Amino acid sequence: LMQEPCAAWALRQQYGSVESLKNLFTRVLRVRPVLSRADLERAMQRQLETRAPDGNMRSVEEGLDLCGSCAGPGFDVDEAIAVAWQLAQSLPPPIAGPEEEDEGDCSAAALMQMQSRGARVWRQVGELGGGMPVFAVDGSHPPSVQCPDMRQLHHLFSVFGLTPAQVAFAYDPSGRCVCERRLFLDLARIPRAARLRNPGAVATFWAAELAHALAHLGAGPTHGEHLHQLQSELLSQALPLVFGAMGRPGRA
Repeated sequence: LMQEPCAAWALRQQYGSVESLKNLFTRVLRVRPVLSRADLERAMQRQLETRAPDGNMRSVEEGLDLCGSCAGPGFDVDEAIAVAWQLAQSLPPPIAGPEEEDEGDCSAAALMQMQSRGARVWRQVGELGGGMPVFAVDGSHPPSVQCPDMRQLHHLFSVFGLTPAQVAFAYDPSGRCVCERRLFLDLARIPRAARLRNPGAVATFWAAELAHALAHLGAGPTHGEHLHQLQSELLSQALPLVFGAMGRPGRA
């Protein structure tokens, strides 16, 4: 239909050939990559069929196919859990530098979300008690915080199959999640945990933070339903181990 008048309404005529925008329309909104004459005739027929007796349209034909067969594969939470646990076993210690920009199998909407945020550069700016590194987004200065109970944190690391060397604290002054691409705990969350007086509540707080960080390993850097589902699954597996150990003699 390149020679037809409708070609003037082609999306690339309006938005250009940016790949991320193309993916948004074709993968998320399900717009047909190519409109054939048969597609055009079917669309015109649907408009005629949906016209009310008074001549008004009952619906608007947008050119979208939200029920098409090109939807992405479903989210397999069991597979994501396995991936998260597997990656956690082999993670190297966090280092300074720019975040990786591996897009993997992210959807077009997730890809645009990541691109709009931009890449961060992490710099090590200090340590907390016990030698746990503290990173901050390049150019930012983290606030002073009280050192958390490192003994309790180390126990939680072991519950999740981690070593202390694999985890660090990090600070982003924008409030953005620090663990999208690295196994970081948010330094800004320490004051929240410090307000909790019950050891079980503190353990649950940091277990949830660790489950969130590990969930990113299995669900990717973006936030959404899949991430929250995976976080809940990981936390439900870890908490019985956390409180089982706390209830044994010699454990505070």
